[in-house]
Amino acid sequence: MMDGSMGNWFGGFMGFGFFFFLLFTALIVYLIWSIAAKGSSSSAGRNEESAEQILEKRYARGELSEEEYERMRAKLKNKS
Repeated sequence: MMDGSMGNWFGGFMGFGFFFFLLFTALIVYLIWSIAAKGSSSSAGRNEESAEQILEKRYARGELSEEEYERMRAKLKNKS
């Protein structure tokens, strides 16, 4: 036989356990979100080209004359 005090104790424990379950779930969601955020920012940084690389590619494709290329390259060198 189970008396009233035993039933109350288990009911209280179940409520407390549910709180920890929610806390644990929130922690897992936060960890997944933070890992995904780090991955996207680091991969974006690797794909960025420098201004000089873009200038070189434009010159190689024939979008710029040699004079335009040299003038723009000199401006970039002066900025850095």
